[in-house]
Amino acid sequence: MNAPIRTGAAPKDDNIKPLISDGQLAADYPHLVLAVEEIEKLGAELPPVLEDDEDLAIISWLVPRANADSKRIEKQRVETGRPFLDATSDLNGWFKALSARIDAVKVKAEKIGKTYLDKKAADERKRRDAEAAEATRKANEAAVILAAAVKTGDVEQVQVAAATADTLKSAAGRATAAVDVKPADLARTSVGGATSTLVENWTFEIEDINRLDLEALRPFFTTTAFEQALRGYVKAGRRQIAGARIYSDTRFSTR
Repeated sequence: MNAPIRTGAAPKDDNIKPLISDGQLAADYPHLVLAVEEIEKLGAELPPVLEDDEDLAIISWLVPRANADSKRIEKQRVETGRPFLDATSDLNGWFKALSARIDAVKVKAEKIGKTYLDKKAADERKRRDAEAAEATRKANEAAVILAAAVKTGDVEQVQVAAATADTLKSAAGRATAAVDVKPADLARTSVGGATSTLVENWTFEIEDINRLDLEALRPFFTTTAFEQALRGYVKAGRRQIAGARIYSDTRFSTR
């Protein structure tokens, strides 16, 4: 048996500060803030209903400008954020690499532990099966003896046989119940200050995706998943489906 491994606690740093703030960004890019404020001001002045082409001309001028400013802001966001993204990528990569090394050891240890506990659970189940079979055999024998005692008419003999039969029947019931348990109850082991066991884990493997019962899965689909499927359905040129209205709409466009 190998000696147990002990590890130290990780250091804690409560003084981590953000590398950038809203105030700093506003100070660095005041022209972008001004552009947004100007667009917002123009938007607030738009008439709720257009009465003629002159009103439309205002929107036809405003929308392209808003698009241009939006693209300018997005371009600046990408350029400003690139060093942070690169740093974040390096940072995440470094820490994830450490985690991956830890996880690899953890997976290896759990696999070894699972193999051991699987065998231990199988051995325990086999022992309990044998114990239940023996208890059932004794209970059946006691039932035969009781039946024979009843035929003799000896009251005292019947009482003794009945008591023995009841006791052995109860023992057989307990032994049989001890077999029908979860793996955790068969493998649970406390050692070294820790308790290890097997956790029942229901999982799945798709054998034929075309045969999956979608109706049974329906309650577990999110609205987003349905909407995504419908978008693909409509994009493929389909125009009718039960439960949804597919219709032609318009959107404003100017250039």
